[in-house]
Amino acid sequence: MSLLLLSACLPKESSFLAPAGLIASLQRQWMIEIGVVLIAVLVPIFIALPAIIWRYRISNRKARYAPDWEFYRPLEIFIWGGPMVIVAFLAIMIAGPQTRYSPERVPTAGETLEIQVIGMNWKWLFLYPDHHVATVNTITLPENTNIRFTLTSDGTMQSFFIPALGGQIYAMGGMVTHLNLRTGAARDLLGENTQFNGEGFQDQKFIVHVVSRDAFSQWVEHAYNTGPELTRGFYRVLHQQGTCRDAHEQLQQMTSSPMCEEAGGLVFRYMSGLIFKEVLRDTQRGNNAK
Repeated sequence: MSLLLLSACLPKESSFLAPAGLIASLQRQWMIEIGVVLIAVLVPIFIALPAIIWRYRISNRKARYAPDWEFYRPLEIFIWGGPMVIVAFLAIMIAGPQTRYSPERVPTAGETLEIQVIGMNWKWLFLYPDHHVATVNTITLPENTNIRFTLTSDGTMQSFFIPALGGQIYAMGGMVTHLNLRTGAARDLLGENTQFNGEGFQDQKFIVHVVSRDAFSQWVEHAYNTGPELTRGFYRVLHQQGTCRDAHEQLQQMTSSPMCEEAGGLVFRYMSGLIFKEVLRDTQRGNNAK
């Protein structure tokens, strides 16, 4: 009960119970439907258990004592058949939507924004290859748009999760995973790493800005014109274990112009378009951030 009450203190931006996209809305709907179905299991238990305890209490001499009772077919059918029917029903109910909205598939027809994600200890690097910008620990998305994330890690395994948009997927070194989501109306959301991979993982969070299409175009132009270029030297600094603030201090010493900082994150101009492939290749060979 204490944990349940404390959960109300979480900001709505960090929960799929306050969905900001199509997938999170479906997940909340499925959870409610599954919860209602499971009541059919819980209610008999909470009724039968007290009834059995009361009937077979030590002071009730009328309760039948049957020490040699081994098998009763109707009861066995009820005990095992009920859960089997419920599991089959839930599987049929979820199988269709789950297949249609698989992480590997674009949720709906229309424009799709491609974003490459590299998980680090303990920060996230987001690459926009079609817009030539990159960000660290902050991400800006246009509203009502399909988003296709392509993920990898340059070290330990990461768990990429934006609860209010729905879905969770792992980013692993030397491997590529995909996650398709769809944004809703403009608002700020919270993303994080939920995979324990060291004492700094709890701070590996990022801000998700869902903005209008015009605001997104303006943001891309501003980031491209004001951010320093993400070079291999800059990437090697980002690769080092530590927080985004640690990286910011080191990067600032490497350039005479001020770093473009946004909501606790960093913004770069990204011209090479090859960093993701190079990180993937190097982690496959065991030569991270060479």
